[in-house]
Amino acid sequence: MKLGKSTTATVVLTVLLMLALLSVARYGRLMKADPERSVIGDKGTIVPAKVFLKDVGHGSTAVKEIVVIFDKSISIKKSFEVMVFAPERKLIGIPENGRNAFLHLSDGYVFQKSRDSDKFTSIFNNYTFFIDPPIKQAQFENKRIVFNSFDALKGFGKRITVSWK
Repeated sequence: MKLGKSTTATVVLTVLLMLALLSVARYGRLMKADPERSVIGDKGTIVPAKVFLKDVGHGSTAVKEIVVIFDKSISIKKSFEVMVFAPERKLIGIPENGRNAFLHLSDGYVFQKSRDSDKFTSIFNNYTFFIDPPIKQAQFENKRIVFNSFDALKGFGKRITVSWK
């Protein structure tokens, strides 16, 4: 049986699309904003940001992480536009590739393009990478994380709280 050029092209495009979808499903991650979580300054002002929850790792090494993507209106330094919190390990960091690691699909959804962004650099008391680390004080409590503000976040108060119900 001989296939026409358009049929062959359709088959090739279908196979390529399936491979692309499999790759995305394997290496990427769709995340939905968590309306139960918020970011608030100690002045009582809501910090414009979306908060996402993700599971990283498998089995006994699995941990829950909180990803905060600040709204561009804040004008925070580009390297701090996305922050990752690992409450179980008492870590706060910035992910590999920052905002570029995430594709904004709609107001409440982002797609993490690769698992590389599961890696992050700590910004909490990290004197290895920073002469003056942005976060020097943080408290990890049952339903909230409180840390000193820095950069453009100072406009919201001396401390920032990521909390959930």
